[in-house]
Amino acid sequence: MDVLSFSGGLGALAAYLCTEAGLTLPILAEETQAKLAGVLPDYAPKDNPVDLVSLMVSRPESQPLKTAGEAVAGDESVDALLFMMGVYHHVGAQIAAEVKALFESSPVPVAFTWLTGPREQIQCLRKASVPVFGDYARAIRGLESLFSLKNAREAASSRPRSIDHTRAEKAKRIMRESTPSPDGFLPPEACAQILDLYGIPRPKEALVNKAEEALKTWEEIQAPVALKVVSENLSHKTEAGGVLLNLDAPDEVLACAGRLLSLANDARLLVQEMVEGGLELLVGISNDPTFGPCVTAGLGGVYVEALDDVARLLPPFETQEAEQALSRLRSRVIFEGFRGGPTVQIPHVSDIMVKISELATELGSEVAEVDINPLIATAGGCIAADVRIKINSW
Repeated sequence: MDVLSFSGGLGALAAYLCTEAGLTLPILAEETQAKLAGVLPDYAPKDNPVDLVSLMVSRPESQPLKTAGEAVAGDESVDALLFMMGVYHHVGAQIAAEVKALFESSPVPVAFTWLTGPREQIQCLRKASVPVFGDYARAIRGLESLFSLKNAREAASSRPRSIDHTRAEKAKRIMRESTPSPDGFLPPEACAQILDLYGIPRPKEALVNKAEEALKTWEEIQAPVALKVVSENLSHKTEAGGVLLNLDAPDEVLACAGRLLSLANDARLLVQEMVEGGLELLVGISNDPTFGPCVTAGLGGVYVEALDDVARLLPPFETQEAEQALSRLRSRVIFEGFRGGPTVQIPHVSDIMVKISELATELGSEVAEVDINPLIATAGGCIAADVRIKINSW
């Protein structure tokens, strides 16, 4: 890509951010630089980034923005253009006209940043479907996202959609034979069966109706357990006090099971082996109104809403794409054992993401939402400690 800027210093800063985002800034061809020499003074840099100096003040009649922009956009090595302009309110109408003309004629994407530009002209450009950024860093992130989407689509189209029809039919049969909650969520036993079909590890667990059955399950697991209430009348079991952790004594298990069963008339209990020593992550499926099913991954538990830092990919995808998406998270440093915390192996998490991608590809529109939160990630692997699957109405 190429950077054109009204300021040499700003152009250098933008070029640095571009390289940090993985965008390549090639040296422009001699022919392109010769075209630029026809409009720029001798002292202006013409390789990449290109410094437009103060031409909109000294020689606005030469249409420097349109001329320089078209020369750079036509260079075979340039696949995108970051165009940055300063205040220049006195020639705002001309800037808007030249940028609009460049945007319409350019063979490559153009991200235009107008720092403190005149509001009237900016609104006119946006109404004409020309994206105008007020911050060059956001413009660079926009270009980075554009190329990430382009690469993902090319990767997806270059490989066949691998669908296990037998597995997909089994999963659909499980959904058809289950009784979802009024808001469309499958019961825990159906969720567990679907996880097993797609090879997603989960803890030892059992669904029971009585406190005595909970005690028996704890004895069989032979390890500390969590008790989780299951009820259609309790959509948020944690807020209702319906989750108790680290129970490891018979009297304690019996008493806590009785208390949870009393929370609702239809209450059942999920008795689940405790998974400790890992980092809580989130992996799931959401439906975007534009792109359809998206696989989401990032830090789970209390971090989800606090950090708003997740990776989103369009299925189907492979392990390499999942690993690249995880490596771009702002929170990736926490995966590396931040301040003595657990270390997470990225390949283990990406493997779960690929399996969820397969689920999304095979079940398509029949699944409205999948939420594995938390997915407990350790150095040895990942375990789905809690899962919710919402289906669309039949």
